[in-house]
Amino acid sequence: MAKQSGLGQKLYVQGYDISTDTSSLSNVGYMQELLDTTGINVSASERVTGLESSQMTVNGWFDVADDKSHEAYLVSNKLPGTDRAVTYLIGDAITEPAFFLNAKQAEYNITRASGSALATTASFASNATSAAGDGVQFGVMLDGGSTTYSSSTNGTTVDQSSSSSAGAVACLQFQSGTSVSSFVVKVQHSTNGASWSDIITFSTISANTATAEILSMEGTVNRYVRTINTLSGTNATCQVSFARL
Repeated sequence: MAKQSGLGQKLYVQGYDISTDTSSLSNVGYMQELLDTTGINVSASERVTGLESSQMTVNGWFDVADDKSHEAYLVSNKLPGTDRAVTYLIGDAITEPAFFLNAKQAEYNITRASGSALATTASFASNATSAAGDGVQFGVMLDGGSTTYSSSTNGTTVDQSSSSSAGAVACLQFQSGTSVSSFVVKVQHSTNGASWSDIITFSTISANTATAEILSMEGTVNRYVRTINTLSGTNATCQVSFARL
């Protein structure tokens, strides 16, 4: 991947598109503990690796409009205690890079400097589960940013050059819908780009409010991948990212 700018990027938190309320991101990456195992017979430190972790800090602007940052960061006027899916898109086209993680939200703070707009800081730390891996997943977009579907649709075929054998993780960020009674999104794979089978099926969405989900699968992932959705209703807006393990 070539060097690139930080322009034209997107951020989703549990289905909320807060890109317009985000000014900067930091600490998007990977960490692991280094455990000291030094013996008395050596003159330098010996270490082994311990737990892995990932985090993300989001700086932005206070916004109380519907589906914006204040609503995204709080649940029932409190910090959410449940896991949250966070997606950071580097670009806006299918196959461009996507970071996503299953995380706990650690903070949401509002500050005001003299003569400036109200600013916010929110931070997230990964929460390992069998369905989400153990940190930030670095994959690709299967939707080019927020995509609105008005009917059931087969997604664009993505050629990833070869198959892999260690499974995969995918993240669905569902922003909104109009009269959506059933919306089912799947990730499929293929050996030839013509015959497809399901590898990840997200939970059925039957409401029009923001939500998100991260799921994983084990085993072989064939060379070609795509999304497919079945929609009852109109104008379902979502974004799907995908990473091989």
